Amino acid sequence: MTQERTTKEALEHATLFVGINKISKKNARLFNKRLKILKFAGLHIFDGIKLTDIQEHIGLSTDAKKMTPSEFKSIVWQSMEEGAEILVKEEDQEEEGKEEGNTTSTPTDEEPTDDNPKNSDWLLQGKYLEIKSEPNNTYSIL
Repeated sequence: MTQERTTKEALEHATLFVGINKISKKNARLFNKRLKILKFAGLHIFDGIKLTDIQEHIGLSTDAKKMTPSEFKSIVWQSMEEGAEILVKEEDQEEEGKEEGNTTSTPTDEEPTDDNPKNSDWLLQGKYLEIKSEPNNTYSIL
């Protein structure tokens, strides 16, 4: 099932990831910076959000848990480590398969599953999220 998301809804969702529960003039750039950090770490669900979108929604607030800079960094790092562990495990399994004479590998265009995540998917508490940007500032959750 696909849900369409407006920019406001995407920003509300983003507050959970960036740990800022109220957008203000003072923290709009930090909000944007944290979104860019998430993008750099491999989370691309908020790629369509720009600083101007954030500034247009000053005053938006949610019940998201606030995160200090160190808490935010810790969560991003932990998620990256968990993703790396999955990739290492997959690599180990491929090597074991080669040693046993099995030379087949998983196609890269296969849909992500818990056992076969794509590199661009975001690992969060053991779940993978894929949200794609659509025209007209809407987002689809897949």
